[in-house]
Amino acid sequence: MSGHNQFALLRQRRFLPFFIVQGLGAFNDNVYRQAIIGLLFYLGVAESERTLYTNLAPALFILPYFLFSALAGQIAEKLEKSRLIVITTTMEIVIMTLAAVGFLTESLPVLLVALFCTGLQSTLFGPVKYSVLPSVLRPEELTGGNGLVEMGTSMSILTGMIVGGLVFTLAGSHGPIVAATAVIALAICGNLAARMIPKVDAGAPDLKINWNPIPESLAVLRMARKQKSVRNAILGVSWFWFVGTILTAQLPSYAVTNLGGEPTLYIFALALFSVGTGVGSLLCEKLSARTVEIGLVPLGAFGMTAFLLDLYFARAGEATAQGLSVTQFVHQAGSIRIIIDLLGIGLFTGFFVVPLFALIQSRTPKSEMSRVFAALNIQNSGFIVAAAVLGLLTQRLLGWTIPQLFLALAIANAVVAIYIFTIVPEFLMRFLSWVMVRTLYRLRPHGIEDNVPDEGAALLVCNHVSYMDALILSATIPRPVRFVIYMDALILSATIPRPVRFVMYYKIFNIPVMRWIFRTAKAIPIAGAREDPALMQRAFDEVDAALAEGELVCIFPEGALTRDGTMAPFKSGVEKILERRAVPVVPMALRGMWSSMWSRRDTRLGRMRVPRRFRATVEVVAAPAVDGHSTDATALEAQVAVDYAPTGGRFGPFTRPATKEWSLALNQPPPLSRPVYIPNHLVWAILTTLFCCLPLGVVSIVYAAQVDGRRAAGDLPGAYSASRKAGWWAVASAVALPVLLLLWFGLFGGLAVPNNLVWAILSTLFCCLPAGIVSIVYAAQVNGKLAAGDVAGARDSADKAKKWAMWSAIAAVVVMVLYFIVIMAVGGLGALSGGNGSY
Repeated sequence: MSGHNQFALLRQRRFLPFFIVQGLGAFNDNVYRQAIIGLLFYLGVAESERTLYTNLAPALFILPYFLFSALAGQIAEKLEKSRLIVITTTMEIVIMTLAAVGFLTESLPVLLVALFCTGLQSTLFGPVKYSVLPSVLRPEELTGGNGLVEMGTSMSILTGMIVGGLVFTLAGSHGPIVAATAVIALAICGNLAARMIPKVDAGAPDLKINWNPIPESLAVLRMARKQKSVRNAILGVSWFWFVGTILTAQLPSYAVTNLGGEPTLYIFALALFSVGTGVGSLLCEKLSARTVEIGLVPLGAFGMTAFLLDLYFARAGEATAQGLSVTQFVHQAGSIRIIIDLLGIGLFTGFFVVPLFALIQSRTPKSEMSRVFAALNIQNSGFIVAAAVLGLLTQRLLGWTIPQLFLALAIANAVVAIYIFTIVPEFLMRFLSWVMVRTLYRLRPHGIEDNVPDEGAALLVCNHVSYMDALILSATIPRPVRFVIYMDALILSATIPRPVRFVMYYKIFNIPVMRWIFRTAKAIPIAGAREDPALMQRAFDEVDAALAEGELVCIFPEGALTRDGTMAPFKSGVEKILERRAVPVVPMALRGMWSSMWSRRDTRLGRMRVPRRFRATVEVVAAPAVDGHSTDATALEAQVAVDYAPTGGRFGPFTRPATKEWSLALNQPPPLSRPVYIPNHLVWAILTTLFCCLPLGVVSIVYAAQVDGRRAAGDLPGAYSASRKAGWWAVASAVALPVLLLLWFGLFGGLAVPNNLVWAILSTLFCCLPAGIVSIVYAAQVNGKLAAGDVAGARDSADKAKKWAMWSAIAAVVVMVLYFIVIMAVGGLGALSGGNGSY
């Protein structure tokens, strides 16, 4: 699974023809619309009439979405989908033939009629476009597939606008012929590609079509609102179109008025936004680890807000220069910041919208999928019209500038995001889970896709190692899961792409502040029979109710965190649950968590440091489900124990396992109850020699080089001693830096043109060797240039010597910080003494 690449879908027939069809469709639509604008200029239409046509065209294109989306959703639900795609692309050929007649006769009314028909064809294609993906892609491929579709759509729109705008510019008097030929040829290519799409069964072949658009539109809107998560995902997608409409509608004027560019600068700005969206869409699969990771949605929302805000502050007024080409603009002060802002808005837009599409597809029944996307199209069209009207009103009536509109949009985006995440806290919970787990650990799920059911009730049982377990499980299971836990639910939540219900010890559930998080996650508080029998009974009742509703429930049958890394016997609570409702049981195991932060391996103070292996590998193993009627606590414990048993592993570059060496060399068990590692510190000794204090680093290298030899000879005490000395001499090498910096800032200067030679030599010895050598070279030139009367050259060399010496010191700071981070990550300062700060 780790080797999967979403681009592999482009080599498969189940996806590639569909990808080509949707890309060519978006490309042709924009070529056609831009060619109409080009024809207006070619015919010399007056500006007032040109404005009428350019505003009328989008309205005609969007109108069918209001009128016929509900009908399109029913048709897409009833017919076999590949056949419907062939029908819609055949319609496109007929419509583009009509458009060709309009170009050749230079008839604007005919072109507008064809544009309305193009909107109708897009309306029919819309519901099938996204409802076909869940039928041809596996659940773990949904995010990657949607990312490719969004990337292809954004790139097709961009290139279509560019090509359509160039038709009359390059073809001149032959423009009508070229435009007519292009739109027909593109439609034919799309139809040929559509005929290669494999058969996709209808979602509801027995559906009776209601041809009355008004009541059916209301019906599909109600259908889309049945599930809160789907309803608000649709709201999020519509908001994406609202933001995108305002931004792209204002870019032409923004490029000229505020950036001072010629018309080509608008295309450059649009390209930045489109490329950012495409890149963000593609990155979603990598960041979500092939799950429907809605935790990316808050990241995308607040990223959009941040870059929109910065776009306002980057250029709040009008440009001082006008008529700038792209090259001239790039060389202006502040242009790079604007470029980064436009790319960033697009990037986080991709993070925002792709998981929302995947969520709608994964949470909607296939028999309703097309109609739900029809409702999405109706709502999208309303938001697009509202965005266009609002942009016009704020500028015409309120007199807002475009940057002020961007500022208002940033604030509104933050408000809408907070609203969505408040009413559907699952988004925010998945975000917190995603940030914490993906930052601290490398997850390696095994058997999740095959053994955790995509729908229906199931009971998950897992060993209980740390306070992060549930979060990790939730992040790897693509369904919501209800947990009965201590705080370990965190790790599990990161590996399970379904929502999970956790059952949680009531004292942890009631921790201030954390209580809100646990309630949001729908955790189930539980107490022991002696502590609160009523609460215990309520917990079992709630577990049974959740299973009756078809939810996933996760329990940790040990009843407490492990204190020594081994599994405790499973308690009988799991049998009590199965007696009431014998659902399938999925045995699961967490491996690699005992040595991490938030387990009970350390004291409370010891748990406060970062994990001993930063980004440590944690394996989440799911065994095949067993029948709830024929299992018990003992059998489940045995299965989880098999999954929990280590299968070997690899360790980071700065630590070495010593348990086996202890046993072989001394012929006795290790002196401690947990594994002991001997860090040789050779890498850090070399780095501190190059980037910190040269003399002390050399001493560290000498000791570090002795570690492996003494270990191989069976002299483990000697290896520990050499490891301890290498570590502390490396620390001393890094600590020498602050002393140098104090002297540096206290004594630097004096002469008008100091040669800085002393400081160059000191920085070479005590900071960064390569940068210090460069500093010495420049410092050695100062006196010679002064003697030759070249004061300017001497000053230049002195400045360069100072700069390189400063870089030397900065490099030392960076290395020192990294050194301490990694030392803490591999076991704290105890590792420097050859102790047992390891895992």
